[in-house]
Amino acid sequence: MTRGYDAILSWFFRHRGVMWSIFAAALVFIGVLFINLDKQKLPTLSHSDTLLNIEWNERISIEENNRRCEQILAQFPDQIKQYTAMTGTQQFALSHTREMGISEATVYIKADGTEQIDRIEAQANDYIAREWPLAVFSTQASGNIFDMLFRDKEAPLVARIRNINGSTPEPDQLSTLLYELRAALPEYYIPQPEWNEYIELITDPERLALYDVSFNQIMGYLQNSMNANSVLRISKGDFSMPVVIGVGTKEAKDLIQGSYIDTRGGRVPLEILLKETRNRDLKQIASGVDGEFYPLVLDVKGKEARRVMDEIKKVVRNDERFEVSFSGTYFSNREMIKELCTVLVISILLLFFILAAQFESLVQPFIILSELIIDIFAVLGILWLFGESLNLMSMIGMVVMCGIVINDSILKVDTINRLREQGMGLKHAILEAGGRRLKAIIMTSLTTILAIAPFLVRGDMGSDLQYPLSLALISGMVAGTFVSVFFVPLAYYVIYKHTDK
Repeated sequence: MTRGYDAILSWFFRHRGVMWSIFAAALVFIGVLFINLDKQKLPTLSHSDTLLNIEWNERISIEENNRRCEQILAQFPDQIKQYTAMTGTQQFALSHTREMGISEATVYIKADGTEQIDRIEAQANDYIAREWPLAVFSTQASGNIFDMLFRDKEAPLVARIRNINGSTPEPDQLSTLLYELRAALPEYYIPQPEWNEYIELITDPERLALYDVSFNQIMGYLQNSMNANSVLRISKGDFSMPVVIGVGTKEAKDLIQGSYIDTRGGRVPLEILLKETRNRDLKQIASGVDGEFYPLVLDVKGKEARRVMDEIKKVVRNDERFEVSFSGTYFSNREMIKELCTVLVISILLLFFILAAQFESLVQPFIILSELIIDIFAVLGILWLFGESLNLMSMIGMVVMCGIVINDSILKVDTINRLREQGMGLKHAILEAGGRRLKAIIMTSLTTILAIAPFLVRGDMGSDLQYPLSLALISGMVAGTFVSVFFVPLAYYVIYKHTDK
């Protein structure tokens, strides 16, 4: 091993340009990789179950809601291990799910593993979009205690669309704008707005007075027709039940036509006293410091966010009725990564001051810390190669790696200094120090790498959290061992060769 090390180190001394080219490339590509890597708060956690949330955007009965959910589940007869469908209004005392209306459903689906549940989610989304084009749907992990405490409550990117005049966005105008956005961003799912359709009944006060009909009579008739005339409640202990009277269910079209109000002067047709109109409005509207807005939620990767925002701004600018601003975890995650990068820079500065005091030199700390350029480049390159993001765990792994990996270089430089003090020539001292420290460096690096290697196995929440941390540590340690063994001696030689006697 020692003879092979001497031969390789001698080759690098003869071809110093190769090592300096690697160093220069690392310096340049650190910025490129940092810009292109996705930024997240936490790594993506694997899951084998999902919640399918559906708003049908139609006036349907609870029976039809159930039938549609069963129709979706029937597409996966052999792939689903367990499912639960909650349709219509839920009345849990302490609900763990979102509030729902009669036209909404939440379907819990459990499969054998991550790949199966991803396939089910994709096929279910395609099936719903094809069979019920008006439906608005989304999928999310069913969640656990960790998700409830630490999961981002906001979407990756939210486009806040609002009227320029500050009023609530008009449904028809908003639909036109969203249609244009779908054409501009066909690769992203842009749902229909969630509508509330309602019937508005307007009384004619003059005719009520003419036919001697009171407003309370109209209200009483409508309540009876809709089985909503509550007359009393029966209570026993903590149990209470309302007593409701009515005349059975009616279709909306039959609510007025063919109905009469009994008065002292006879029977009066209801259709001459009431006027029916049908309207629709946004089911939900958000409000902020800038007024009311429609939140368009987009599941966008970090590196695509800027392009998507530019496309949305371009479409909105062409429509003089709307303006747009953006929020989401894209911005908060980038801010968090900046803070962690600041921690990394401060850590390196503290290392520099400690090393400067230890070696009583301002040059030798630069030699030791220069290896971090290649180490950090190796970490970012491996994260990009394995499809990982820059997140809290990978950044912690990078900070820890920077503290561990320079130990070998410190010992190497210290050994070279001692040998030179004993009167040994510069190149001879570098080769001798390399031979003496080679086995110790490789052993300490291997113990760290092999101790962390088991955390590269994924499959559960704990392993998924530790995976990017261990990946950053191992890649940094492998690169750091190579740099400590070959690059640091070369850098030491280049700086001190003019002072060698």
